[in-house]
Amino acid sequence: MKRRTLLRGAGASLSLAPLAVWGARPVLAQTFSKSAGPVLYAARADMMGQFGISAVDAEGEILFDLPLPERAHDSVIQPQGPHIAVISRRPGRHIYLINRAQGRAEGQIEALPEHHFYGHAAYSLEGDQLFVPEHNLAKECTQIGLYDAKQAYKRIGHWDLPGPTKAIGAHELVLSPDGKELCLALGGILTRPETGRQKHNLDTMRPALIRLDRERGQVQQWLEPPRSLHQASIRHLDVNAAGDIAIGLQYQGSKTDKVPLVAVHKKGEAALRFLTAPDAVQAAMTQYCGSVRFDRSGRFFAVSHPRGGLISFWSDTDAKTVQFSHDVALEDGCGVAASAVVGGFFLTGGLGQIQHHHAPSQQTDSIDSLALMTWRWDNHLTLS
Repeated sequence: MKRRTLLRGAGASLSLAPLAVWGARPVLAQTFSKSAGPVLYAARADMMGQFGISAVDAEGEILFDLPLPERAHDSVIQPQGPHIAVISRRPGRHIYLINRAQGRAEGQIEALPEHHFYGHAAYSLEGDQLFVPEHNLAKECTQIGLYDAKQAYKRIGHWDLPGPTKAIGAHELVLSPDGKELCLALGGILTRPETGRQKHNLDTMRPALIRLDRERGQVQQWLEPPRSLHQASIRHLDVNAAGDIAIGLQYQGSKTDKVPLVAVHKKGEAALRFLTAPDAVQAAMTQYCGSVRFDRSGRFFAVSHPRGGLISFWSDTDAKTVQFSHDVALEDGCGVAASAVVGGFFLTGGLGQIQHHHAPSQQTDSIDSLALMTWRWDNHLTLS
């Protein structure tokens, strides 16, 4: 049973637990002093239909496993602070604040009435602000909500997103490594809570990559695909130290269309560059990208394709030409995070798998753990 099948079934029967129940002690909790290496955080479901957020070390040892009252999507670590913020899946209305050193629930953020979250958020470099893409139901548009971590995550305002069209269907938001820019994937797809994940504007959707000034929220660049690719929803992205952005697309048109699913934007350029893999790999991607991450050097990036059961790897070794490198099979694989090794990535799958892949050597090592075999990792992976 694949992750999405399991999670759909679990979500159908799970009701939201009150905070007092959600804030119960984790199933397992250990001090992080036992783990000198990296810690991996990811949302998960188990075979009993219980959702949670888990921390695992590079040996597969569970550091904590904290139940959640609903399915989560992504999580972000607070720089210079104790929290990992876990965002509920679109159109969720909660962000759960976890003390990551203790595996303890410490509170939650609830969306304003007539608003919902998109599953992603980004901290400022100082960790004092949390930036959250939100859907304003009354205006049917995206805004960036501003939350002050120094004031118990009080919402202190929002940024509108003026551009050539209404900002609709935001998804991933990432802060640049220098802390000066927020990069937003605008999917372009209009959904409404009363109709679930039904898409209402596929004929008129206008996805975009938006670069924002982090201090004031001013739009620096608004970059759309050509009209021939207006159904290529820009969903996930990452940015490297040079300010270059790697992008994963989810195509909403005909299943028989042959379209690029990966793009890059070089800092300072006026347009997106669209990339393709060899025909067999391109077809296996099934018009869907799940997660995107650069490695620590910014010269390689990985894109997951969970519906096709593979991860594609791309290289930018001469700073001019970005090209497909290779792919690896990982059934229902979606979570990707850069490891401490140049060209290294941790990968997670919907069947409980954790792997480390070294892109330059194309070497993959599995992290085996009997405790994880019944878990289903969700879409994204966060590393500290």
